[in-house]
Amino acid sequence: NKQQSIQAKETEKQQAIQAKEIEKQQAIRAMESIIHAKEIEKLEHMGKLEEITQKMGAEKRQIIQQKEKEKQLAIQAKDIEIQQALEAMEIEKQQALKEMQAEKDQAIK
Repeated sequence: NKQQSIQAKETEKQQAIQAKEIEKQQAIRAMESIIHAKEIEKLEHMGKLEEITQKMGAEKRQIIQQKEKEKQLAIQAKDIEIQQALEAMEIEKQQALKEMQAEKDQAIK
C-alpha cells in the first residue's frame, strides 16, 4: 500500500512536470508567434517606408526635371532675346550705313 502511495505521488509529480513542460512549450510557441507577427509588421512598415521613399524620390526627380526644363527654357528665351537684339542692331547698322551712303551721294551731287 505504501508502495502504491509512493508510485501515485511519483506519477503525480511526473504529470505535474509534464504539464509544466507543456505550458512552457506553449508559452514559447506563443512568444515565437508574437515575435513573428512583430517581424512581419516591421517588414510591412519598412515596405511602406520604402514605398514612401520611392514616391518622394520620384517627386523629387520630377521637381528637379521641371526646374531643369525651366532653366533650359529660360536659357533659350535669353538666347532668342540676344539673337533678336543682335538682329535689331544689324538692321540699325544697315539703316545707318544706307543713310550715310545717301548723305554721301547727296554731298557728291
